Parts: sequence; structure tokens; C-alpha cells
Amino acid sequence: MNSSGFALRNENGEVFKVFGIHENISAKVEVDQKLVESERLFRGIIENVIDIYYRSDLEGGIKIISHSIYGVLGYMHEEVLGKNVIEFHANKDARKELLEELEKSGEVINFNTYLIDKNNMSQYVSANVKYVYDEKWSPIAIDGFLRDMTDQHLFEEALRESESRYKMFSNLTIEAIILHNNGIYQM
Repeated sequence: MNSSGFALRNENGEVFKVFGIHENISAKVEVDQKLVESERLFRGIIENVIDIYYRSDLEGGIKIISHSIYGVLGYMHEEVLGKNVIEFHANKDARKELLEELEKSGEVINFNTYLIDKNNMSQYVSANVKYVYDEKWSPIAIDGFLRDMTDQHLFEEALRESESRYKMFSNLTIEAIILHNNGIYQM
């Protein structure tokens, strides 16, 4: 309960009228508590998510970023807040391409690109990005999740290279090649 009031006094200083307001603020207190609880939950998720979560304005200014940025790009999240996402793209045209795709459908899934880490090394990531809309359905921000795919990408490249060498070797040889796999011979 929130109460406030005041008194009207005559020329002798005597109170002749009292005005007061009593307001039940239980609902407001409850809403405030739920908001604090919701913020705590959101902060816990953002601070512990493995993938990188970010929110940027439409121009690319980073407003929110998860702490997982450190594990992928080597930056503390405080170092990244306020910077433009373009600063981290290895290929500046990739950002333009992402925004073109986003403009078409409002969402982009598995957009692969390279980001530059704190040591100026390229990190391969897969991005899932979508617009955040206001009540009039106008885009007001961009939400995204970035997954570090560097190790998987390097493995896939090594596998492709190995397959290429195998094909080249098999095309150059005149003799038959017999591969042994658990007692099974193949030609």
C-alpha cells in the first residue's frame, strides 16, 4: 500500500481539510519482481550458452553479446559491446549477403562465414539470424546465434584433400589396387 496526503490550513494555521490517496501497489510490486526474475533468467542463459548469442541494431551495432564470444573469438563480451559486427567479418561482402537474405525472408539459417578473432585469425562460423520486430511488425533489431564450426570445417577440408589424393593416386596407377577392410578385398 502506498499512501500520500496533505492538509489545508486556514490563516491561523489550523487544519480544516485533509486530502489523501491510498494506492494498492501490490500488482506493481509483483510485476517488478517478475521482471527482476526474468532478467536474472535471461542473464543466466546468455552467460552460459555455448554458442554465441548477439543482438544488434539494424546498422550492426552490437547491443547484447553472450560471454561465449571469449571461447570463439577471444574477446571479453565488454570489448565487443557497442562495436559494429562488420568489424569482425573476414569478408565484408558476407555481411551484405547475409542482410540481403535476411531482407528476403526475415530469417537466415546456417549462413557460413569467417570471423576474425582477437589474434587476427579466421574462425569459421555458422549463423542463424532473424529480425526482431516491434508491435507494428517493423524490424527494430537483429538476433543471431553463431556456432563455431572451425574444427569441423578443417576436418572436412582435410577429408576432401585426402579423397582428392586418393582419386589422383588411383587414376595414375596401372596396377590394380586391393584394399583390405576387415578381411574383405576390393578392386
